[in-house]
Amino acid sequence: QSTWGRIYTEIIIMNKNKVLFVYVILYFISYLKETSACTHVTPYTDYNKVEFESICPGFPGSYPRFDVPVDCYTRKIIPGLALSVANKVFQCSKWCVYALKEEFAWIWSPVSQCWKSAKNCFEFADEVMVKTELSKDLCLNEITPTPIPQNCQPLIPNSDFGLPLIRKKCPHQQPVSKPYFHEAINCQTGDQDGELKQALANGAFSDCRNWCVYSIKSPNQIAWGWNPEHDCWSTDNSCVNIPHERDYVVNLKSRLCDPPCDQPNKASSLSVELLRAKCPKYSASNLPQYHIGNLCNESSESKNEKEELKFALANFAFSSCKNWCVFSLERPRDKAWIWNQKETCWENSVNCLANPEEVQFAVRVQEVLCVEVTESVLTSRKIQRQTPQVEDTGLWGDEATQQDAIAMWKSFASLSGVTFGLIVLLQLFVPPKPEHTSPIETSEDSREEE
Repeated sequence: QSTWGRIYTEIIIMNKNKVLFVYVILYFISYLKETSACTHVTPYTDYNKVEFESICPGFPGSYPRFDVPVDCYTRKIIPGLALSVANKVFQCSKWCVYALKEEFAWIWSPVSQCWKSAKNCFEFADEVMVKTELSKDLCLNEITPTPIPQNCQPLIPNSDFGLPLIRKKCPHQQPVSKPYFHEAINCQTGDQDGELKQALANGAFSDCRNWCVYSIKSPNQIAWGWNPEHDCWSTDNSCVNIPHERDYVVNLKSRLCDPPCDQPNKASSLSVELLRAKCPKYSASNLPQYHIGNLCNESSESKNEKEELKFALANFAFSSCKNWCVFSLERPRDKAWIWNQKETCWENSVNCLANPEEVQFAVRVQEVLCVEVTESVLTSRKIQRQTPQVEDTGLWGDEATQQDAIAMWKSFASLSGVTFGLIVLLQLFVPPKPEHTSPIETSEDSREEE
């Protein structure tokens, strides 16, 4: 290579190095601008430092309890949810809160007063867009990815409850075998118990010979013991004090998927202690007195209405702890009561129905219950709503199930094509049958020929 050729080559190399150097400098400058422009992420442990009342006037009121980011099943703080709350990435009037970095969300449960994972929150495109807008200035690269829950065990619906289901856990169970794991009769009411049925259906007992069954919702507080004298199940707090049996159900509960709906509180459970789940500072002197389920115009004919009122109070069918209106969960758009302080009772009110926000809150509570609220429910006969487990089983994308379904439909389609082809061939080669005519028609034709 000539001297001039070498000089030319060195000039080209030098220019390339200069260009590369310039690119590095520009990238570094843009990185500095990006990191200096974004807002540092507040740690999730600071969620309780948020001034909720300044963001959501009148908080807590009818808003979800953003200040209590507790999981409905573990009853522990959810770090991902608390992180979104700490960084004020939530909307006061919306019941969904979204993870800052992952495609994950939680929804508020107004009956259980806690949060559940909910994939269907992403169906609300407008809420997702607002979440993106609220988090756009945060330094998301500082966030440690939130652990995504692994595939859970689907909760068996009450509609599947029966002897065949129980035999999957207890193969030797017979109609006369005791205790009756295949019957959810509550000794106190003499009738089917929805919460007990859910516990039995999901195997909330450690052994087929054990006489204790635990609530799926609250295994540390609620349990039933077999009553051999009356062949039914009685509420038995002593079962809660048997550690190895209770812990078996606690572990089972941690593996179960969140139910798509809430088991309602019974009308008979209405008490000051229950109301503190929604109103932490509630006391017997509180106004209005939600723990008093008395009607102002009470009579022997209003027994069902009284149960309807107590059921609404026990399931918090009032948007705020200061509201004097309570709405029926059987017909929230048509029926409500208002507190009468002078008579210390509840009376029917049309004026309450004129507040659309409060009515909508009660409608939402009605929608999340696992039962259709009817007269039979109000008298403790729990009727399980036929709620498909689509949300739970599809939360993390069961690809194997989807592929099986696709293959089934493809085979069905090909089989349908073959069947259609055979029908066409039969139509071509098989002569058609003569049309059937009635004797009356034949006689009329013969008269015309004559």
